[in-house]
Amino acid sequence: MTTEQYINTLKNPVKEPATVAARQVLCHYLYSENISCNIISKVLGCSRRIVYRNIYRTRDLLEVSDKITLAAYKEIKNHHITIRPCIIEGTILSQYIGYKMIIDNLIY
Repeated sequence: MTTEQYINTLKNPVKEPATVAARQVLCHYLYSENISCNIISKVLGCSRRIVYRNIYRTRDLLEVSDKITLAAYKEIKNHHITIRPCIIEGTILSQYIGYKMIIDNLIY
């Protein structure tokens, strides 16, 4: 899957199993990389409660070797994901405005 297709899959609001698994695995992957749930929720635009639910549901599905979750986890390993702070720099003052997620040099 290309980067554009992967980002569109993550942003797609439908509740198909593969799309939901991709979002859940993304939360679990970022949390396992020591990104706090607050930052994950701000980047993805969802609540902390949903992030925690996605993390624990993915953990449970990985324990039972769910095929869809394993495929989504395999797909996330093909992409380089970073989260960086976003700062607006002015002539006098720089202002922090949040975080941005970058997937293979494309902003989420």
